[in-house]
Amino acid sequence: VTLKDVTPPSIVCKPFTAPLNAAGTTSIVPANVFQSGADNCGTVNLVSVTPNSFTCSNLGANTVTLTANDGNGNTSTCNAIVTVVDLIPPTMLCKNITIKLNAAGTATITPAQVNNGSTDNCTLVSLEVTPAQFTCANTGINFVSLIGTDQSGNSAGCTSTITVLDTIAPTMICQNAVINLNASGQATLTVAQVNNGSFDNCSIATLTLSQTQFTCATLGNNTVTLTGTDQSGNSATCTATVLVRDLIAPLAKCKNAIANLNASGNVTIIPTSVDNGSSDNCSFVLTVTPPSFTCANLGPNTITLKATDGSGNTATCTAIVTVKDVTGPTALCKNPTIFLNEDGHASLTPAQVDNGSFDNCSVVTRTLFETQYNCSDIAAPVNNFLTVKDASNNSSTCTALITVKDNIAPHAFCRNTTVTLGGNGTVSVYPSMLADSSFDNCSITTYLPVVKTYTAAGVYNLPITVKDWSGNAATCTSVVTVLHNGPSQKPGFIKPNGIFQGISGHIGTVNLALFPNPASGTVSIIFELTTEQTYQIMLHDMNGKMVLLQKGDGARGENQVPLDLENLANGLYIVELRSDQLKAFKRLMIQKQ
Repeated sequence: VTLKDVTPPSIVCKPFTAPLNAAGTTSIVPANVFQSGADNCGTVNLVSVTPNSFTCSNLGANTVTLTANDGNGNTSTCNAIVTVVDLIPPTMLCKNITIKLNAAGTATITPAQVNNGSTDNCTLVSLEVTPAQFTCANTGINFVSLIGTDQSGNSAGCTSTITVLDTIAPTMICQNAVINLNASGQATLTVAQVNNGSFDNCSIATLTLSQTQFTCATLGNNTVTLTGTDQSGNSATCTATVLVRDLIAPLAKCKNAIANLNASGNVTIIPTSVDNGSSDNCSFVLTVTPPSFTCANLGPNTITLKATDGSGNTATCTAIVTVKDVTGPTALCKNPTIFLNEDGHASLTPAQVDNGSFDNCSVVTRTLFETQYNCSDIAAPVNNFLTVKDASNNSSTCTALITVKDNIAPHAFCRNTTVTLGGNGTVSVYPSMLADSSFDNCSITTYLPVVKTYTAAGVYNLPITVKDWSGNAATCTSVVTVLHNGPSQKPGFIKPNGIFQGISGHIGTVNLALFPNPASGTVSIIFELTTEQTYQIMLHDMNGKMVLLQKGDGARGENQVPLDLENLANGLYIVELRSDQLKAFKRLMIQKQ
């Protein structure tokens, strides 16, 4: 007997809910829908369930078939409802963004702007961003939420940082302005004077001017910039022309002054010399009218001081300017040569010395310190002084060297003489004694020959040349008779028969003679005194320096005093003899071999 089981198992299905996984899929096994089963043999084998996998497209109820067998070839099926559900919320990804306000000061964002690739295991059906509207009040950092919802109603969110920017600069509108300087030369400009309705999409936080303070240095048109800056730091500018005016006139104050003519006889008045503290709120220029004076304006003159500021405002006052000439003339001398006349005198005029003296105005007078000259001035040029004066009594002096010359020859007169040979067989004759009656407009300084010695008796013609200090010469002839065996004269000397030459201009009268003259080693000073009295003999060089002094007691009558000349150099000297109130002068020429 073959036993067969031909009865299929009995199975009962149950519904099952299958959630999708993160990949949006799910699968089931037979046990998920098997509720119960029985078989006559007691074996129920679950074979399969169809379908057994689901996706997002299967969301909701799905009918599946469960197949079971008893192991004996008998099978049976049942149906079950598998509900596919999506319980996984979306994966939300946000990104931060920056947005800019528009000209109206607003901005709007969309979910797409902040969505950074949000996903769902199935399908995102909606994205919503909150908040989505922004204004000037939201400039800066803002946080928004992005909410995503899938087809199953699962939702999730993320947060995004929204940076709201205002990049629109203000619209600046300017107007020109006029301001006036005050008494201190200052003026202040305000924003309201320049702003002409500037605006911004949000708000202007600050309004500033490139320059608010104005001084005299900014008189006239000035370009000023008005800068507006909004709350976000955006800025814009406009420019205005600001006219700065000075309507305040200067204050002119005068004082009197003294103006001295210059070397050209002119003077220009410096305005500050008559300004007594003129002032203005700005700077000003001072001018005077008339501005210059000449020699014709000596004395007081009325001038007008005018103060003019940079804006053309003016003021005036008057002052007295006393014009003076304090510049002395320029004295110019030349060195003339004058010649003595027959009397040994010469006169000098200012015209002979003046070499074109001039003054800034005019020379009024010319005077000389010395106008008269005589023989004593021949030796060397004599200093003289020319003084010139102008009309203001200013004076100046120059020095001239006056050369006094004598071109008149002496008048030579010779005497005859008789001499006797001495015991030594010689006799010497001194021409200066034979020609001592010769005279000159000045004085005779040289007798040539100096001495003539005879050794034999006879009658001789002796030419004698007399010269004055200037070298002018004249000659006369003496007849010298030489006798034998007579009484001897003092060697080398012949008494001049009491004839002496005096000097005019002395106080009292002293007869004075020099022998020999010219002299070499020794000279004899011969003079006569009316009473016994002391005397002084002084020898001066031509510079006036005393080089020898000899004193003694003189006898009444003729005195003869020797002077030693050994230590003196060749040249012309003045011998001065003084005795009480008497004095006399003689020229002495020293000529050494």
